[in-house]
Amino acid sequence: MRRFMITTAIVSLLSLAMAGCGTQPPPTGYPTALPSVTAGSADTAKSDAVHVESATRAACESAIPLSEERAATIEQDLTGLAEAAAEGGEAAETIEANVRGKLGGWSQMLSVLATGPLEEDLKQVLIDGSAFVDQINDPDGAVPTDEAIAGVQKLAADIKAACA
Repeated sequence: MRRFMITTAIVSLLSLAMAGCGTQPPPTGYPTALPSVTAGSADTAKSDAVHVESATRAACESAIPLSEERAATIEQDLTGLAEAAAEGGEAAETIEANVRGKLGGWSQMLSVLATGPLEEDLKQVLIDGSAFVDQINDPDGAVPTDEAIAGVQKLAADIKAACA
């Protein structure tokens, strides 16, 4: 048993000696440190910027035409809604459902677009625009027709400006 213990101790010491305990420098030509994080960050930042630019362009391609169309028809829609509400009946309910459906769909689209990786100014315009359209669309809301029309036209212009 004593021989076994002595042999094991000698083998252990020889193994440690051969390993060198990491005191010698690595051979030349091999990297001594991990690559710089900042070097990779520049590539990542460039890739992120391209992604944001692409997502912003796609959001603009969706938001501008619909917003311009809504701005062009909002006066007619809200006037028709007010006239139908004054008359009452089934036709009024149909017109109201149609107008509220348009506004709800527009608000939802703006809200969904705002969740993407967009340029901050466009993102804020979309968030604010969605909230404003929701106010107009609220049946209990008190947004006057003139204010709603002006606000929608301003929203369309703001989206176009943020996309320029």
